Amino acid sequence: MTRIKLQSIAINNFKGIRFLKLNFEGKDSTIQGANGSGKTTIYKAYYWCLTGKTIEPNETVQTLDQDNEIVHKIETSVEMTLLIDDSYEVILKRTLTEKWKAKGMPNETFDGTEQKQFFNEIPFNKKEFEAKLNGICDLEKWILLSNINTFMQLKADDRRKMLISMAGEVNEQELMKPYPAIMKAINVEKKNIEELQKQVLSTKKRSNDELKTVPSQIDAQDRLKINEDFEAKKKEKGVIEQQIADIDRQLEGSNEELEAAKKHREEIQSITAKIAEAEKSWRINYDKEREEATKALSNAQSEYDSALKSKETIVEEQVKKATNIKSLEEEFDKKKEEWEKVNLTVYTAETLTACPVCGHVFTKEEKIAKGNAAIEHFNADKSEKLKKLLEEAGMIKQQITALTGSYNEGKQIILPQAETLLASKQTALDEKKKELEAIKAKKIEDDSNISKLKSELSTVENKVPSSTDNGDKQSLRDKKKELTETKDALTKILAGEETNRRIEEEKEKLNKRAEELAQIVADCDNTLYQIMEYKKSKISAIESKINGFFQIARWKFFKKNITDENYSEVCECLHNGVDYNSTNAADKINLGVDIVSSIGKAYGIEAPVWVDFRESVADLLKVDNQVISLEHVANATLTLNN
Repeated sequence: MTRIKLQSIAINNFKGIRFLKLNFEGKDSTIQGANGSGKTTIYKAYYWCLTGKTIEPNETVQTLDQDNEIVHKIETSVEMTLLIDDSYEVILKRTLTEKWKAKGMPNETFDGTEQKQFFNEIPFNKKEFEAKLNGICDLEKWILLSNINTFMQLKADDRRKMLISMAGEVNEQELMKPYPAIMKAINVEKKNIEELQKQVLSTKKRSNDELKTVPSQIDAQDRLKINEDFEAKKKEKGVIEQQIADIDRQLEGSNEELEAAKKHREEIQSITAKIAEAEKSWRINYDKEREEATKALSNAQSEYDSALKSKETIVEEQVKKATNIKSLEEEFDKKKEEWEKVNLTVYTAETLTACPVCGHVFTKEEKIAKGNAAIEHFNADKSEKLKKLLEEAGMIKQQITALTGSYNEGKQIILPQAETLLASKQTALDEKKKELEAIKAKKIEDDSNISKLKSELSTVENKVPSSTDNGDKQSLRDKKKELTETKDALTKILAGEETNRRIEEEKEKLNKRAEELAQIVADCDNTLYQIMEYKKSKISAIESKINGFFQIARWKFFKKNITDENYSEVCECLHNGVDYNSTNAADKINLGVDIVSSIGKAYGIEAPVWVDFRESVADLLKVDNQVISLEHVANATLTLNN
């Protein structure tokens, strides 16, 4: 735990304060005064001294006159004395001076301002000064934890990440036991929760999209069905065939005529049988081609989905590698700065003239010997530190080189290969779709062999064997021709029964596919539910750990949606069940004190806490931090009480 206490602050020509020095002595203190007396300005001076920045955008720190104009050619400075860990003091100072060209001359012109930073009276540039402050504790968190309002002004996601990081490790294996889908994904498939959720959502969307098309496909099949009473048509055809047979018997003549008529009928029957066989063969081949094309399309779709998933995985890995490279480069720069800092350290000789224990006065030779020993010890220690830092930096550099090589290989080789593969799978998928559509467009009437056989049948039927003609026979032939045409029309209608059979088979396949898709969606919903419940379980464990850090603040990280049964990630601060934004001013102040103090403990930082509007709360929450209150007292001059 790093403890920081403000001992004193000296302010010169800062905004409305010309000169002010306050001695806090590291104690809880209250700065009282009327509105406009400079209470808030003192906090702004503290903030500016640490960061060199203003709280409000476009705000100036220079002294202003009665007309709100900057008073030029005077130096602005803030100096603070801090007590660190109750053991040593640090003096921080920041100054701002104006730069003028041809200063003092009639043509002098203002050339901007310049800030300087001092650490224990030694000047440092901005980067070095920040490094010195970060050597005490993380400067960003130091600033964040100095103001009771700043944390709640962060974005909800940023607050959430910071709080969850406080919880440390949780036993995820124990938490995921009730959720088999999570166990399988993490332990067997080596996926993280985010990857699993992305995959399941993608599968669910694709399945839902396909499922939505099934009813329209079934409707399309229903519209193709032929609405006929096929049993009645079969009976009607049987009656007509019997009538034709009767006419044939009536038309029978001499043996020669009978033989010719018999051969004529046999030829017709032979061609009719060939047509039936050809139509049967056509339908078998059609069904086989369609089934194979459908299977090929399904395989092409699976290969495309696999290629797409592979590319997405490669892209995600590239992003992770780039992030790791950046993190390692930052770590390398830190090691480099640390090496340079150690390298610049020089030995400072101690001026001991006598032994601090026994009082023996050192001789000149003893002083030289002790000095040489101290120098040797200092140099050895410095060399060891430099060597260790160099080795650590070398290891980091090796990691950067290896990771950069892997990243470049992914960018220049692996990712282009994945994109090329995906493009080829897309082309193959499009081709399979076209092939299936082409097969579906085929019609039995367009088959050349069947058309040829039907034309041959028509020719044979029209070649009626000659016989002794008379009016009655001609009448019978005309009647037979009429009946034959009706029979042929019925035969065509009855062919629709086979069409309806294929339609019903297709509908059965579609209904079966719909059941499969519905089950996939249900499984996805179940997995998504497990993911949400697992997250809630994990967050509940985390919430319990996090809330243990705080005195009165309670945190909520999941909230049930109003529109559905799902939950959304939030970061809400509650006090006695009331949301932070809905609490009164006094509760907001105490919550703010609790938040910065408790977060500080979790991160090992105990920095001074500034509390504005102290007059709004009767009983301020007790914390270990030094609390500096800014309290409004009407018509009062600025005073410090500690």
